[in-house]
Amino acid sequence: VSTQSTGDVELKMALPNPNIKASDLKIDIKPYNLKIQLKQESNLQTLLEEKLHSLVKPEDSMWSLHKGECLQINFEKGRDGYWWTAMFEGGHTIKLDSIDTTRYMHEFGQDERACVQKLMFDQQQKRLGLPTSDELSTEEILKNAWNAEGSPFAGTEYDRSKINLSNSFPPGASGT
Repeated sequence: VSTQSTGDVELKMALPNPNIKASDLKIDIKPYNLKIQLKQESNLQTLLEEKLHSLVKPEDSMWSLHKGECLQINFEKGRDGYWWTAMFEGGHTIKLDSIDTTRYMHEFGQDERACVQKLMFDQQQKRLGLPTSDELSTEEILKNAWNAEGSPFAGTEYDRSKINLSNSFPPGASGT
């Protein structure tokens, strides 16, 4: 069984014996490979050895044992936001439509956070019938140009009604 988020992939695997302890396991996580071995007396029995679907960060990945019955491995993805279609190469397909794609604001980088905040502001402005951030920015540029040297409006008070800020052109006009 496996699940994933934008930054990690989780594997849960049933173990053959409920009395297994963490010290009985040898877990080897490499950037593209996973090997799980069970220590039995003087030898190792390989329970799983597979090539992972995509790159992981072994140093940021971890595993835990639950009541000796279930091994849980959390792999930190090598590429954030990349959705895996399978846990292992050639393995069972993960249903991408069942993945929770929710991300918290603190998980975003500074640029991504700023973009999300701008989108939220613009959505609120549209809902209230007010200008979006791009429209406000355009209007600020126009206000500054209103009295600039060579402007046909120089010396008059700024009047928004004399400017068409829509993205559409009148019938028959071309935008190119």
